[in-house]
Amino acid sequence: MRGYLSAMLQLEFRKNETGAMLVYTRPDGTSTWSKSGEFFVLHDLVHLAVESAFGFKEAFFGLIAQGRTILSFEDKVPGSHEHQQLPDEAYLAELIVGHLDNMRHSPEPHDYPLDNQIRRSASEANLALSEGYERKLHTAVIVMSDLHQEWRSLPVGQALKKSFPLPIAVP
Repeated sequence: MRGYLSAMLQLEFRKNETGAMLVYTRPDGTSTWSKSGEFFVLHDLVHLAVESAFGFKEAFFGLIAQGRTILSFEDKVPGSHEHQQLPDEAYLAELIVGHLDNMRHSPEPHDYPLDNQIRRSASEANLALSEGYERKLHTAVIVMSDLHQEWRSLPVGQALKKSFPLPIAVP
């Protein structure tokens, strides 16, 4: 399913007493879902911000739109402890999201060396950062903060509904 961006992936983060239910519905009407705790809700919202700001089409949500399931990201190479091979864009997204998660868990998030950590990790992994990387990262951080605030203010029993990609403009 390659033309998925003409119709968007619908995302629903349903808040309940014990955590959340994640339901991601593809343009063709099929869906994948998972029960989740707070960490993965916030982590997936970071993915939403990063993948939308960077225009990624073959990272977590793009791959979900193409037919992957949430649980398939845990698949291992047969006979190995290694994860299945993913496109470079998915690895780069996970790298950026991971450092944003580290930043928000840091005792002093404003002091976390986000840019340096991402650049070092990308270099070590032989992954190229795109043109306009700084602007895209800045946009992703703002969008991530807004999404996290929306989630935190959402009452139990309600759902945060979004589409991928988010309609955001990167300056």
